Amino acid sequence: MGINFNELPNDAGFKIPDEGTYKAKIKSAEMKQGKDTSKPPYLNLCFELTTKDGDPAGKLYDIIAESDHQIVQFKLRRFVEALKLPITGEFELVDLTKVIIGKELILDVAHDKKASPVRAQVDVFKGACYYSLDDAAAAFGEEIVINETPEVNATDAEDSEY
Repeated sequence: MGINFNELPNDAGFKIPDEGTYKAKIKSAEMKQGKDTSKPPYLNLCFELTTKDGDPAGKLYDIIAESDHQIVQFKLRRFVEALKLPITGEFELVDLTKVIIGKELILDVAHDKKASPVRAQVDVFKGACYYSLDDAAAAFGEEIVINETPEVNATDAEDSEY
């Protein structure tokens, strides 16, 4: 049985997520060593993205590294805080791989237009970059409704004598 050339797709079927804010579930987390072996290994993450309404939005790959740079440290702090991990003091990135698979959070996505081809990445410049699920309203820029209970007119009840 051969391959039918006429039935092969015309594109790769891969579309990078649009810029914006998404719910994300951590599908994989593993330590990898970069090309520069003098630097420590980094945490390689794969997120499965959905819109705030739960529609599939693709995958996003991200790295979290050890660094002295403030922006990299900020990103790591926001990641840990968004997942509500009970970390204090010193820890190793490898320790995160044991506890974050399957966890969910919200993240901001931007496009790296300098890359060829353009790729999606966590947007560390938009806001908090990572948010806990409890912060969904703020992350998605929605108004927080304090009272969602509809007003009830008791005289409309069937068993009402009035």
